[in-house]
Amino acid sequence: MLGEYKNIMYGTKEVKSFFPYSLNELYITANANYEVDKLLEEIESLFPLPTPSNLFFYDLIQDKEMIDSLNLDGAEHTLDELHAPSSFNLFAHELSELKEIFTHVPKHMDKLGFSNRFLKDFHHALFNKHISFYPGEFRKTVSFSGAMDIEQATFVSCSADHLQRNMDEMELFMHRDDISVFLRSAYLYYQIMVNLPFLIGNGTIARATSQLYLREFSTLNHYIPLSKYLKKIEKKRNEAILKEDINIFLISYLKALKAAITEAKEMILSFNKLKINQKRKIEKSKHTIYQKRRLNEILHQSFKTIYLPSEALENRFDVQRKTIIKRYRLLQDLGIIKVKEAYFENIYYNEGMLKIIDG
Repeated sequence: MLGEYKNIMYGTKEVKSFFPYSLNELYITANANYEVDKLLEEIESLFPLPTPSNLFFYDLIQDKEMIDSLNLDGAEHTLDELHAPSSFNLFAHELSELKEIFTHVPKHMDKLGFSNRFLKDFHHALFNKHISFYPGEFRKTVSFSGAMDIEQATFVSCSADHLQRNMDEMELFMHRDDISVFLRSAYLYYQIMVNLPFLIGNGTIARATSQLYLREFSTLNHYIPLSKYLKKIEKKRNEAILKEDINIFLISYLKALKAAITEAKEMILSFNKLKINQKRKIEKSKHTIYQKRRLNEILHQSFKTIYLPSEALENRFDVQRKTIIKRYRLLQDLGIIKVKEAYFENIYYNEGMLKIIDG
């Protein structure tokens, strides 16, 4: 068993709630599983990962991971909203703030170490505008998932006191050094989602923290595109509970983790190759040395943001917009930059970079 079902009160209603076991109980009682062990070996074999020729490439992987995670929670964001936002985009400032949080939070974990304090600080940073949901605080009442109303919910959490005991125990479990760090990462995700410690945002916290934990305790030193592989992980968690077999969840999570690390590796290698090829196209062109220098400036920006915000480049290079547009078109002629029509203005982007990051 992975826990016990108990009837508890939710207001004036009695609801069936799941009381999960602590991680030590889960780990000790879990049956040995060949597929879990094999996946752990395969993940270990993927390291060390290559290094991108420009370290800012890690920021693009972070952006992709952040947007994928937000979209799993019902948002519909795209990379161009973050990299080349329209002045009419009401969410552009919010996305920019979230990017700052995702950029800063690894340093915060490095400062605090993994702890409940870190989880609360991270949650507060992400959801501080949602005062009614007590950002940065563990819940004091029952939480649920799978529906807007508890009566239709597919999962109802345990009581607040049981939650606190499990979270305190998890804090200690995560510092064990006799268990694979990748397996601990899986258990970390599971325990957050099975206890639902916060009233909102548990999925975002679980997805981000499970890989931030790897950045703190393994050789991984940057974000990976994990969320895109976790679309069905909650179904597997529920199946594991139903069938009383934690390995069902662990196998699914480790497969996702392996796929994400593999993709990160391929993304870095592809970027290094693309950068050389695209710079070579400019160098082999018939443009003057001055023109090549200007085109390389635009190209360098497209490596950083993929999408090219004209206004920002006008200010940066102190030229008129028509000059920037002309440079875009010269790069179009070389097959590097593409354009798509938007409602308010055309959006220019590096097609090769977009394929690497956004698939």
